[in-house]
Order: sequence, then structure tokens, then C-alpha cells
Amino acid sequence: MSESLTYLSVASRIEAAIRSLDLGARCPSENDVVREYGVSRPTARAALQELERRFVVRRVRGSGTFVNQRIEYRIGNDYAPSASETFARVGIRARSRVVSVSDIEARTEETRLCPELASSSLCRISRSLLIDEEVVGFGVSSIRHSVAPGVRQHIKDYTSIRRLLATVYGIDLKRRSISVTLDIPPSSVSQIIETREPCWHLVGVNVDDMTKEVVELGESWMRADRISVVVSFDDTISSRALGEDSAEHEIIQQRNTV
Repeated sequence: MSESLTYLSVASRIEAAIRSLDLGARCPSENDVVREYGVSRPTARAALQELERRFVVRRVRGSGTFVNQRIEYRIGNDYAPSASETFARVGIRARSRVVSVSDIEARTEETRLCPELASSSLCRISRSLLIDEEVVGFGVSSIRHSVAPGVRQHIKDYTSIRRLLATVYGIDLKRRSISVTLDIPPSSVSQIIETREPCWHLVGVNVDDMTKEVVELGESWMRADRISVVVSFDDTISSRALGEDSAEHEIIQQRNTV
């Protein structure tokens, strides 16, 4: 047994070996790594965990380890504030499934993120995001009743909110502001997306492009092991929803791939 090999060197060797495999292909198991590289089981486990941290592989409990595919999600001037439409542009079919729909009055948190929502009545729509029937994200859309009265009756599984607002209410939804951070999801979200690892946390304010009136406050969580976020836009989109920290502003103001 060659314990001179560290788990990092084993991880690098495995990564080189699986580079030619197709996305989604099965990778060596812990037992395979023990036999192939002559290391202990703890070292083999640590090597596979390291590859999972690098997003090179995905480990599915009860199924095995597979070559990972991170799907690009772009945010920018040329991209509509719609997950299904954005993923469709890279050939991925994403769908939403309704978790809950409720009518609420804007709370302190909503008005902090968007002062225009003060005293507003909102339709709050919670949905999970699925790709290939796997839940990869969760989002909440809070839509003002004053601009989209009766919107809850139109909400169904797989409905694009942006298309719904355009078709029923004649609203051309555009981003006014967006923030992107990497955070640990709250327990209520982690149960839905099945991870306690850091996830992309997106918070944005969307407006009617014609009237510039605020229509929607959106908050979503996306699994970082499944989604790669790319942000690219110019000064026509403000960063007013961001905090004052310059590093956070830099995430939004420059083109980034993470």
C-alpha cells in the first residue's frame, strides 16, 4: 500500500484519467481507487471528496460517482430574467415546479431590498428548478398585484413567469438590479435542493421595460456543483441592490465565470 501518495496527488491522477470520459460517465469507486493506486480507504475517500469540491465529479448516495457537468447560467443585458429561457440558449431544458403560491403584504425584508414595494400586496410564488428531472435550484418570485392582478390563477408547473407577464399583462420584464453571492442556503431551501454546501444566491429586482415600474422581486438559490454563473453586462444595469462592499460590486461589474 503506497501511502507516499497524498489524497491530493491521487485526486489529480484520477482527474487526468477521467478527462476523456463523457459527462455523466461512472467514475472509479473508493474500492477502485484503493486497488488502482494502492492507497488506504481514507485516502481514496479524501481524493474523491477533493474532486467533488473541485466540481470534477458528482457523488450520488447509493448510485456512485460520476463525471460532473456544470451548466452555464448567464446574467447580462442580452439575457432575459428567466431561468428556463437562459438555459434554453445553451441547449438545456429547464423546468419549474410550483411549491407554493400565496398572497402577502410586503415585509421588512422585501422593502429593504426594494423600497418601492413598501405597502404593496404581493403574489409570492415558490418554485423548484429542475434539469433532467433533478432539482438544481429553488426560487421565490414576489409579484405586485397592482401591476399583475390575479396573477396567481395563471401559475402552473413549468410556466415561465416572464412569458406569462408578457402574454397576459403586456409586461416586458427586464432586470433593474441583481446581486450574486455564494452562501449556505437556509434549512428550508437545503431540504428542497438537497445540499448544505454553498450555493449561488441571486437576488434581483425586475421592472416593466416600458414604464420602469417595479414588477417583481426575485430570490433564488442554485446548486454550485451543477450551475456555473457567468455575469456580464454594462452600466445600463445598476448595482443598487448590492451591498457597499467593493468586492461584491466587482462580481457584478465585471465579467466573471466561477
